[in-house]
Amino acid sequence: MKNKGLLALALIYLFALVTIFKPWVRSAAIDCDLDTYNEFQHYEGAQDEEPQSTAWRNFFRRTETGLWSNHYPVGSAVLWSPFFILAHAVTRLLNLAGYGIAPDGYSSLYVVFSTFGSTVAAFVGLALVYRIARGLYGDFTATLATASIWLASPLVFYMYMHPSMSHANDAFANALFVWVWYATRPARGHKGWLALGLAGGPAALVRTQNVLLMAFPGLELLGELITSLRQRLTVCDPSARGASSPSPFSLPLYRRCSSGRRFSAPTSSSTRSKSAAATASTCGVPTC
Repeated sequence: MKNKGLLALALIYLFALVTIFKPWVRSAAIDCDLDTYNEFQHYEGAQDEEPQSTAWRNFFRRTETGLWSNHYPVGSAVLWSPFFILAHAVTRLLNLAGYGIAPDGYSSLYVVFSTFGSTVAAFVGLALVYRIARGLYGDFTATLATASIWLASPLVFYMYMHPSMSHANDAFANALFVWVWYATRPARGHKGWLALGLAGGPAALVRTQNVLLMAFPGLELLGELITSLRQRLTVCDPSARGASSPSPFSLPLYRRCSSGRRFSAPTSSSTRSKSAAATASTCGVPTC
């Protein structure tokens, strides 16, 4: 059976699931607005009076738009949205059967479904990590490594004990970016760079500091640019190749690269003609 390691990880996930940043999405889905004042009022009201007043005074302020500030990124709410909408639909159906659950976005079904979304996102991230490791080191090593970084890190806590925070979603966002980066690295064209952008954008929406992830492919791109420029200079400048004086073949090409004038490649042999065409192409000049 293929992917036995992934099956083992899935069993661990389900066992832990059995045994053991919602304001944005609730405001949009239930209140049909993006004013999260009442959501924070609801949750802060459940805390002690002193922390509540401190947080309210120092963290939440009314902005120039008239709405209250919300410093939490919207990315987790985006990832929770399908689960939140499903919870709302289930709540409506149960109310038709006479259960009387408040469809207000605060009841237990909304919390359970949304936080379940965090565990799903984190497990998908682990599956991506496993896939990369399996391609490099094989199934057994990949399974052991993935289980270790999962169960020996705070991720297991944020998946099952505190899934309402952004950490589980953040693990998924980072793993997705690394997987896209690794998958497109051998020959990254326009589609590869687009995929990296589509993975990096949501990662930054989950936690703003994730925008720094884009620095790594940016450094790769800078390195490729420097290498390309060096190769062009090496071909176009005979002195860069250690030549004491220009050869009969390199002189016309060197003059064209340095002065911009057209040249005629030597035609004494077919080999030189082909070499001239290839070198001119590298320099970015047309052949005659």
